Amino acid sequence: MLVSVTDMALRVNDSIRYFPNIRTIRDAQMKAAARSGAIFWDAWESMGGRGSIIKWFQQMPALASRDLTHLSNAGADTLAARIYSELLIARAEAAVAADQTADTADTIFHGAATAESPATDSSASSLQKSTMGDDEGVTMAEPERMREAAGSSIC
Repeated sequence: MLVSVTDMALRVNDSIRYFPNIRTIRDAQMKAAARSGAIFWDAWESMGGRGSIIKWFQQMPALASRDLTHLSNAGADTLAARIYSELLIARAEAAVAADQTADTADTIFHGAATAESPATDSSASSLQKSTMGDDEGVTMAEPERMREAAGSSIC
């Protein structure tokens, strides 16, 4: 599993500069994961994308460190809970898809044995699709203040 880069910023005197290459790095990580067959989880998007490190730092307790580069322990726990939740959702969806595929195969097998026309089920293709939406159905406990953050994806 490849977890993407998180959002980061740099404090310069009284101003904050966002790193312009975070999205490019994240995109390269996503492509590398796809080429190697690894699961990709988008931490940057889960945080809220560009500038989200500031929002994470301003939470109580802070989810990012004062350096605006590293996550605090609470922030790391938040991302870990999201990863875990999305993996459980993906596992459950894969199990449902596998059951539907098995049902389709059973129907086709039995249909061929009795000379009935085979049934088709377009849901079998969902085994190849692993994109996750927002945290709909998540059962893991997560700080309420982060629920409005953008969803992430497992690819």
